[in-house]
Amino acid sequence: MKFIPLDVKNYLTWYSKTLRFCLTFLVFIPAIILSGCSEKSPSSSAQNRIWIKAEPVWISPAENRAVTFSLGIPKGIKMPGEAVLDLGPLNQEKIDLLENGERKSSPTEIIYRFQVEIDGRLYRLNHLDLTLKWPEGTQASILVPILVGFQWGVVFIPGQRNLSDQVGNMKDLGVDFGRFWLDWSKIQVTAFRFNPAAQEVVWGNNSAYSYPSLESIAGNSNLIDEYANHLTWTEFDTFVQNLRSAGIAPLPLIADATTAPLAPGTQARIAPEDTGWTGSACILGTCVDYVGIGRDAYLAQAYLHAAALARRYRDRIGIWNLENELNWAYVHTGVAGWRVGNAWSDPEFCRRILKTLADGIKAGNPSALATMNFNIHDPAYLQKISDWTGPLDLIGLGAYPNYLFASPIMSSLLADAVLNTKGLTDKPVLVLETGYPSGPAAKGYSENLQVQYLSKSTLITSENAGAGYFYFHLEDPPGTPGPNDLQAVEYYWGLTYPDGTTKPAYGEFKSLIENSR
Repeated sequence: MKFIPLDVKNYLTWYSKTLRFCLTFLVFIPAIILSGCSEKSPSSSAQNRIWIKAEPVWISPAENRAVTFSLGIPKGIKMPGEAVLDLGPLNQEKIDLLENGERKSSPTEIIYRFQVEIDGRLYRLNHLDLTLKWPEGTQASILVPILVGFQWGVVFIPGQRNLSDQVGNMKDLGVDFGRFWLDWSKIQVTAFRFNPAAQEVVWGNNSAYSYPSLESIAGNSNLIDEYANHLTWTEFDTFVQNLRSAGIAPLPLIADATTAPLAPGTQARIAPEDTGWTGSACILGTCVDYVGIGRDAYLAQAYLHAAALARRYRDRIGIWNLENELNWAYVHTGVAGWRVGNAWSDPEFCRRILKTLADGIKAGNPSALATMNFNIHDPAYLQKISDWTGPLDLIGLGAYPNYLFASPIMSSLLADAVLNTKGLTDKPVLVLETGYPSGPAAKGYSENLQVQYLSKSTLITSENAGAGYFYFHLEDPPGTPGPNDLQAVEYYWGLTYPDGTTKPAYGEFKSLIENSR
């Protein structure tokens, strides 16, 4: 798809220069409904889990739809008498599972199917909390993501400003989702090795054991919990709770290679290159060393990372963003310097890691939803969407059409991207990240043009049947670009200034959200 209206020769010249500057971020959210998975019951174990699943459905604001749930109870566990569905402040409904459920049986479990009517005109939901109550007073809770109508989100950078202030801004805007990068190395500081005889992970610089291959660990459900017990969860637990308490659904971007864990005994991050390979990448003057552990070993680390996250947060997070702009990873490596090594320029490896992460998410929570932000400035983005999105539940798009020039406002690129993508799939399509900088003024950018882009791009996303719109991003980063900084726009994307003072685009975004409901 063409990026700006130039002839082919000039376009290719312009495009090669563009690669140097295009940023990547992600985010989304479609219109569908699916479920979370409960592994807590009065007598459940890792092998005997109660599960709940909701059939995918997108509810538009003006329609009533029946949401069908399937509830699986392993034989030998007493069936709960009722389910309580909390539809937020508007309603709470009790369902008699024993009376209303359509009962089917298998050798290992009893499955009940029942329906809940959701009125799109009354409810504005990004999740439904389902609590199963047993007569003895015990209960298990499950998060079911339900997306009613057009979804709104904003991308933010955790830690850039006080979290409570960031959450306060998001609540004031009225967004459904907060999308953000989850730092892999803050949860898993170092890569793990594997003891195949004991089927257990090994931590520390113990050369007696090797990095495992994906084949050696995939499908071992018990290993997910064993691995997760070694991770650091406190900070992220608090973070997720703060968002959910404000009524904002977390949408984490996980397993970004730029935040990969360290190789044991080193200060170098792991990379999917051959053992013994070393390299470094520099982002905005900060350089990071990398060491190769092999492609299969890297996939194994990513798989368990995704599985452990999905399992731990099965009742709090329903949708996961898998890696970042993998279709654009060759630009991150060859031009931007964000990644290192040959693997990221290999489309087949990028497809494999996307599938591996999706498999990991489903291993941790079979009802979790997976998405990825495809950068639409990749000339082959439609082909990759067609080839790669089998494991994904939602298709995310990312676009920064005015990165290099202030005018004309190129919001029409989003219309083309949404329409072209919808022509390839019946899955919900979300604009997971897009934006327009309010400066620098010397290059023609302004707060007024930022408002115009926001208004136009949200309208065309909705008109072309997009399922949601995420703005990048909440606030400007601190600092001031130099007079000749070709990436100066990076300091101006926000809806607020670094201290939280709002720009006109903040009010425009809030108004757009309010008027859509």
